[in-house]
Amino acid sequence: MIMLFSPNFYIPFCHNVQKYIRPLLYISIPVLTIWVLMAVPNDQAQGGIFRIIYIHVPMAIAALSLFIIVAIMSALSWVFHIKVANWIASVSAKVGAFCTLITLLSGAYWGYYTWGDWWVWDARLTSMLMLFFIYLAYIIIDQAAERYLISKQALLVVSVIGVIDIPLIHYSVIWWQSLHQTSTLLNLSNHTMPWEMLWPLIASIAMCALAIVTFISYAILKRVNRYESSAS
Repeated sequence: MIMLFSPNFYIPFCHNVQKYIRPLLYISIPVLTIWVLMAVPNDQAQGGIFRIIYIHVPMAIAALSLFIIVAIMSALSWVFHIKVANWIASVSAKVGAFCTLITLLSGAYWGYYTWGDWWVWDARLTSMLMLFFIYLAYIIIDQAAERYLISKQALLVVSVIGVIDIPLIHYSVIWWQSLHQTSTLLNLSNHTMPWEMLWPLIASIAMCALAIVTFISYAILKRVNRYESSAS
C-alpha cells in the first residue's frame, strides 16, 4: 500500500486524471445538467424544487467521504511521514469543507420550501454543521502545522473527532426524531424513488466523485511543482 504513495505512481496517476477525466467532465456536466432539468419529471409532492437533491445528496456524500480520507491520510502522514499523504489530507479538507457548506446551504434552501423554515436544530442538520466546524478547525490547524506553530499530532485529534461525528450524521435520522428523510439510496428495496429520478442521482454522485478526484489530482501536481521549485 505504501508503494501507492511513491512519486513513480501518484504523479503519472494525477497526469492521467488530468488528461482523460478532466475533458470527460467538460462534456458530461452540461449533459447531466440538461438531463436533470429537462428529462427528470417533477416530484408529485414537491414539484420542481426536489431537483436540488442532485446537488444536495452528492455534496453530502462527498463531505462525509472526504473526511474519512482526511483521517486516513493524516494517520499515514503522522506514522510514516508520507509527504503526499499530508498533501492529500490538506486538499481534501478544503474540498470537504466546501462540500459541507454547499450541503448546508442547499439543505437550507430545500428545507425552506418543504418545512417552511431555513434552519431547524434537527439532529441531522446540527451534526452536519458540527462537521463543517471540524473541517474549519482542521484547516486552521493544518496551516499552523505547516508554519511549525503547532504539532501535526493535533490534526489526528481533530480527525478522530470528525470520524466520531460521521456515524452521528448518518444515523441521526434513525436514533432521534428528525424532520430529515431517511436515506434514499439505502432504501431502494422500498421503491422510495422511481428509476427515472434515481439514475440521474447516481450519475450526479459519480460525476461529483470524478470532479473531486480531478481537482485533488490537480492540486497535488501543483504542490509537487512548488516543492520541486523550492528544493532546487
